[in-house]
Amino acid sequence: MVVAAYTPAITSIGTAPDKNSLHANKLPLDMNSIKKNYLQAILASAVLLFAACKTLGIDPTFTFFIDKSFDFTVPTVVPVGQMFTTPGIPLALSDDELKSHNTELKYLKSAKITKLDLISSDPTNYPASSFDTLAIYMQTNTLAKVKLATYVGALDSTILSYVDILPYVKDSTNTAVLEFKANKAPKNDTKFTVNYRITFTADPIP
Repeated sequence: MVVAAYTPAITSIGTAPDKNSLHANKLPLDMNSIKKNYLQAILASAVLLFAACKTLGIDPTFTFFIDKSFDFTVPTVVPVGQMFTTPGIPLALSDDELKSHNTELKYLKSAKITKLDLISSDPTNYPASSFDTLAIYMQTNTLAKVKLATYVGALDSTILSYVDILPYVKDSTNTAVLEFKANKAPKNDTKFTVNYRITFTADPIP
């Protein structure tokens, strides 16, 4: 008996796509269009950001400082162990000083003493520690005195009050007054220099 070999029939289910047709069907990339859409998106974001800032308001306030100084003299006749008060010492703030920072007196928002040093003209014989205590105040013709700083001789250290003195700065009659208690009298009248820094917040000149 002869058995015939069985050969299955191959049924075609489709033909492989032509390589050339694949490339032909791909959509070309339009780089100019992509760049245009990208720039439009950035512009739209910038417009929205500007609108939000305008709605919320951007505070133009900035901070700057001015270093200044004044002198006072301790006389040989200063009463030892008793409180001594100096005459008022003018503390002028010129328009030019403020304009150099692109602002004016009317645009100031706050003013504070943020640094203060007490320097003796004779540190060997009459240093700052010759004071038991020394307090520095600011006052005007219409405003009561306010303490700016206190020097403590035992610690040879100055404590700042950081109080806002803007109303005093804006008053042209402002002066500094010092109250101190000396633990000894100088052999000669001795000059002291107070170096201080006023830190301001302000709006710029429009």
